[in-house]
Amino acid sequence: MRFAVIGTGAMGAVLGGRLAARGEDVVFLARGRQLAALRRDGLYLQQGDEVLHLDRPAVAADPAEIGPVDAVLLCVKMYDLEAALARLAPLLRADTCLMTLQNGIEAPALAAQAAGGAAVLAAVSWFAARITAPGRIEVAGGMQGRPWLELGAFAGGTSAPAETLARHLAAAGIGTRVVADTATLLWHKFCLISATSSSAALTRLPIGAVRADPDSRWLIEQAVRETAAVARARGAGLASDIEQQIIALIDSMPAAARPSQLTDLEAGKPLELAWLSGAVCRLGAASGVATPYHRTAYAALAPYARGRPERTWRRGGNRETDQLSP
Repeated sequence: MRFAVIGTGAMGAVLGGRLAARGEDVVFLARGRQLAALRRDGLYLQQGDEVLHLDRPAVAADPAEIGPVDAVLLCVKMYDLEAALARLAPLLRADTCLMTLQNGIEAPALAAQAAGGAAVLAAVSWFAARITAPGRIEVAGGMQGRPWLELGAFAGGTSAPAETLARHLAAAGIGTRVVADTATLLWHKFCLISATSSSAALTRLPIGAVRADPDSRWLIEQAVRETAAVARARGAGLASDIEQQIIALIDSMPAAARPSQLTDLEAGKPLELAWLSGAVCRLGAASGVATPYHRTAYAALAPYARGRPERTWRRGGNRETDQLSP
């Protein structure tokens, strides 16, 4: 198959890198320092003591340089999704499949609106990876008892494109499971990520420290409860004990795990806040479900949503105002 990886961050680099190492035809769309590093030094994927190096990966700065492909792996952050979807056309044929891999639950619907007749596959990841330097990715591995990826047709049901893509991913060493009910899959993962991302960012602590303290552990538990309540109000077929399942999964995570929203916050990068706690609040309000924890998390993190805020002071008469501007 011919693949285009749109968004060569940690996730896109891991998936595309393993596929390319297997011999698949993969082109990485990248920008900035990542693009320069891939062209100069290649791509390095490190997992434990094992290092996979692609000396000369195929890279591009514009989808028009790539042309039509069999599969698009859409791995950009949510705040870059709209711009990425607007540039898809050169990559698409009638039989192209488009796999979304974003945090939250809203990306597949947005992709379906932009993709014309392309088959849209919704995917969630159960592995961790991070960029340690441009062109260099550290892979922490997957969650206990989970494949690295679960995917299926956004419309639900059986899907030949999903089965085909899963076979190629699995052959490249990426454990993949095809599911029929992607709506429930997305909400299941969202119950997890909306809790870990917000609680870690609020406390500026890794997951092990958050869950170990009774007060901060409450943040996790309340976050899960609210997201699950919104999911049920919107018709998701979650298990009756989903809250307990998610908490058990969080308890099984490595203590040093740092959700991407925390690492982005610490690095002064934009946050996916609007599509995490923000989405829980929006969808909860539309469904008549109160989400006080996520509303508080959103309000507390909003000044950082576009990157590290600068503190400016303005003096007017006898009063001072502290204005935060992104």
